[in-house]
Amino acid sequence: MFPIDAEVRIETPHGGEFAICTAEASRRIDAYSVAAGDVRIEVRGGGPATRQINNFLSADSNDADKLIAVEVLTPGRGMVVVPAAQTRRVHR
Repeated sequence: MFPIDAEVRIETPHGGEFAICTAEASRRIDAYSVAAGDVRIEVRGGGPATRQINNFLSADSNDADKLIAVEVLTPGRGMVVVPAAQTRRVHR
């Protein structure tokens, strides 16, 4: 996560996919990263409504001013209903 007024440059020799989430912050928080092994994972629902929640920036586990972000993984034809303004879908 990047603090207010930070300049950020992302470089990789192999490409990749990046999602940049933003929110207007009211206080400055020093930059930090969350290691993959420290991400809290939850499994919710059952059957076709099963989903895995990767809490990489959730309000109850990280210091954040206004932005929270989680990754929701669903099985092949699973369905999760979330307001469109809160989602970014990737189809593979």
